[in-house]
Amino acid sequence: MNRVRELFPEREISVVIGDYRAGLNPKVNNMIPGYEKTRNPFVCISDSNVRVASGYLREAISHFRNPEVGLVNHLVRGVGGKSAGARLDNSHLNTFILGSVCLLDQVFGMPCVVGKSMLMRKRDLGALGGLHTVKDFLAEDYTLGRMFRKAGKRVVISGQAVDAVNVYRGVRQFLSRHARWNRMRLSIAGPAYLLEILANPFFLLVPLVAGSGGSGESLCVAGFVAVCKPGLDAAMNALIGAPVRLREIALGPVRDLLAAGVWFSAFFSRKVEWRGRTLRISRGSRLVPVDAEAAG
Repeated sequence: MNRVRELFPEREISVVIGDYRAGLNPKVNNMIPGYEKTRNPFVCISDSNVRVASGYLREAISHFRNPEVGLVNHLVRGVGGKSAGARLDNSHLNTFILGSVCLLDQVFGMPCVVGKSMLMRKRDLGALGGLHTVKDFLAEDYTLGRMFRKAGKRVVISGQAVDAVNVYRGVRQFLSRHARWNRMRLSIAGPAYLLEILANPFFLLVPLVAGSGGSGESLCVAGFVAVCKPGLDAAMNALIGAPVRLREIALGPVRDLLAAGVWFSAFFSRKVEWRGRTLRISRGSRLVPVDAEAAG
């Protein structure tokens, strides 16, 4: 950050170093010292691996011309993968995750906020209690979006995508990350979580083919899915401007089968390991320290 200040001496840039530990969400803990010091009327939250295009803030702020808008979120696409885990992560982000966000927003009118990029007026966020209100939630982004909607404010998902740069990541890291996300979604969605598996046709083929004894009809369905699902994945990548590479598309069946296993794991454990601490996810993604439960 000091280097940024040197490059732009005409800009008012402050570097804030804090040690806030009152929350169970370490990401929110990191943000609160800076949030408390900011003097700008807008608060922008963006992950460290996010890359944005020129005009990103200009486009995001333009939505606030409508006084009913309380939060602006962006679609996220994964780019830059070089290891198997990173390619799986980016592919899953660009297909299932992004597709689910668009479906909930456009079809069901339920904007699903992803914390890779959020912009809010500071006074609006302050009226809701500030970032302190989400310090004990795993899905602090979703919770903020829900709070704004309950307060009568609109949540807008911008069509201008931002890039989540995932270059090197192991397969185990991919599985661990999405196991945490699945447990989080189960705590939020409840029984509706069961519907997610319908978006995984490669996994659904397994019981179909096995249950039919490999009948001709089931094999025809399997062949149809084997052609259409990778094509749909490629179209989704092209639609959001992500590179369409044969290697990533070919990983689709493997990704979906791994994702199905992670999906099932959410029913067997509500615990997550996050930065060296074991936490349990309760309803609505609220975090509870396991050591506190044991002591009680």
